[in-house]
Order: sequence, then structure tokens, then C-alpha cells
Amino acid sequence: MKRVFITIGFVCAVTWVIGCKKKDNSAPADDNPVSTTGGNNGGNNTTSFKWQENGGTVNTADSAYWSFGPAWTGLKAFKGGYANYFEINWAGGNMSAAGTYTLNSGQFTYLSGASTYTNPAAQNLHIATSATTAASPTFAIISGDFNVNVAGGTVSTITGTFTGLNHKY
Repeated sequence: MKRVFITIGFVCAVTWVIGCKKKDNSAPADDNPVSTTGGNNGGNNTTSFKWQENGGTVNTADSAYWSFGPAWTGLKAFKGGYANYFEINWAGGNMSAAGTYTLNSGQFTYLSGASTYTNPAAQNLHIATSATTAASPTFAIISGDFNVNVAGGTVSTITGTFTGLNHKY
């Protein structure tokens, strides 16, 4: 009987240790990432999100997508998880048609390492193309660019382009 209690105690201890394993939160949870390293969005467009800080080296995100809520539309892009992360929002739900959109103060956020950059004044984001495809018949695949003055560290200007970004819920 003593042996049964010891075995049960051992099994419970092992289960407790395994069950308490810390989850790795170093990268954003993304069950369906949209690759920007030459991936294809299902149509004829190659997906990419690229940016430059102060006119320097061109950087390419690992993944990027656009989404919307009742009162906002936005882009998100990631390189190295949250090591380099963009969140760009503008007013209006599903505002993905070709055109120029205002990014009000604070609606452009870029995290780079320990620095957080935001736009201190209204800036613009341009959507050059917006089209549905057979692979994405409900929500448009968008492409465009931005040139934003930012504050928050050593970077003062960020320019970027995005091509063939899919919608993600």
C-alpha cells in the first residue's frame, strides 16, 4: 500500500511540474502568419512590408497583415517577434480602398528594441492598390506606402512600403 501512495505522489509531482512549464512569449501568437519573405498571398502578388529608418538600410518584416474593427483600420508588421513591431491605425472600419488616409497623432507606433516611436503630429498613409482576388474574394489585398516623422529616440523619419498584404481577423 505504501508503494501505491509513493507512485501516485510521484505521478502527481511530475504532472504538476510539466503543467507549470512557462510559455514562450518571445514572438507574437500567430496561427496563420503572413510571410513577407517572398511568400505569395494566393493571387499574383508577392507579399512584403519594408521600411527604412532615417533613410538607412532597407528592412523586411517577417510577417505583416491588415485588419479592422468597427471604428479603425490598421496594419501590423513583425520582424523578430516584437523586436521590431509596427502598429499603424487610421479612423474608420474597413477603410482599405485606394486613397490617402490620415494617421492622427499617436496612431503610428513602431517598437524597435527598447525604443517606442510614435507620430507626434498627423501624417499620411497611402494605399495605392486595393483589390479582391479569387483567393481573397471578401477582403481586399492592399499595397501602399508611408513616410512618417516620429519621436521617441534616435530615429526621426520612417519610410515604408507594403505590397500584397492580406486581411486577417
